Amino acid sequence: MSGKMLNQYKATAVLGVATAGYLVSLPCQHSFFGGLMASGFGAAMVGGLADWFAVSALFRRPLGIPWRTAVIPRQRRRLFDMIVQMVQAELLTKENIKRKLAEQDMPRIILTYLEERGGARLVKRMIHKLLLDILAKMDSQETGRVLGILLQREAGRIRLAPVLAQVCEWSLANGYDQRAAKYVLDELKTIVARPEMRILLTSVLREALIAYEGEKAMRQIAAALANITPERLAELAQNKLSDWLEELKQPEHPLRQRLRDRMISLAAALRTDPAVQAKLSEWQERMMARVDLAPLAARLVRDMQQRAASHPQDAVRWLKDIDEQLDRLMDCFRQDRQQQDRIGEWIRNVLEEFIDLYHKKLGNLVQARLDQFSNRDLVEFIEGRVGNDLQMIRINGSVVGGLAGMTVYLLTYWI
Repeated sequence: MSGKMLNQYKATAVLGVATAGYLVSLPCQHSFFGGLMASGFGAAMVGGLADWFAVSALFRRPLGIPWRTAVIPRQRRRLFDMIVQMVQAELLTKENIKRKLAEQDMPRIILTYLEERGGARLVKRMIHKLLLDILAKMDSQETGRVLGILLQREAGRIRLAPVLAQVCEWSLANGYDQRAAKYVLDELKTIVARPEMRILLTSVLREALIAYEGEKAMRQIAAALANITPERLAELAQNKLSDWLEELKQPEHPLRQRLRDRMISLAAALRTDPAVQAKLSEWQERMMARVDLAPLAARLVRDMQQRAASHPQDAVRWLKDIDEQLDRLMDCFRQDRQQQDRIGEWIRNVLEEFIDLYHKKLGNLVQARLDQFSNRDLVEFIEGRVGNDLQMIRINGSVVGGLAGMTVYLLTYWI
């Protein structure tokens, strides 16, 4: 049982006791004690009834009396206007809101939301849905045309020399030059060992021998004595090429070292040599003028759409890549306090601008929420919060009325 209901029963019980006491003591009112009790209980009954009527008149029409009753339902508009004014001009002023914003640790709020409130999962899910919807609905031809224009324009603005220098340095620092060399050498060995390569070498060497021997008998005799045939030379060349490629797979091979030194020199030249940078820029301009990127971009978009529709696992694969990138961004944000401060300051500035623009609408929001209350809802809402105190007023009215009635009786008894 709520405190309001309990006090309502108490107030009603007190009023009932006062009424019963008055009725019982009324026949004995001519005696001192009977008059004292009748005065006390009568005043308590009147006080309790008056306060019951007053409290009830705030919310409804007691005894069906319409005059000056149901005060809160009748005055709801004035009450709502006062609440709106209080919220907008006193409680939630611009200054109060901005002061509270300045006290908040925005980065900590963001991190708590992302890590502890499931925010990271929600953000990823939203990005997944957005990207898949965009991919499914975009026009591949139009998108390819726009992407082609953007790529061609932006690619022309990119300074290629620093990018290539950074790629070279990154590859050297992480050993990707060694991995690339090993991959290329393995592929070359496979190509050299194929029968087609031997046929090609045989054909080339046969032409070379014919050109070498010509009409000279001595060269023909020497070749015959040494058993030099195009087939034998092709086999020998194939084996030698294979052995040489195997030797090149060793990182310490001199040619590998020279290639690595050349790559280091190239990276340095790309960063510091104006002539190299100018030649690269000229080549870049010529390539951008010749290449039409729109068909390539359109084909790429179309392929992505088809893979996402027919092979959802492919879409899931690149969505996982996006998730990994988002995780890296969050890790960087978590560890970089300066970045946190910058983003926190940016969020505060955005929110303050939003407050300056839309603070006047705060009253409209409060008004709209209040208008959702029916008279019955409003009465129940207010009674639920102040009903306990109002019922205590009824109890106090009966008690104070009874004490006042007995006091008046005592003061006037001997007059």
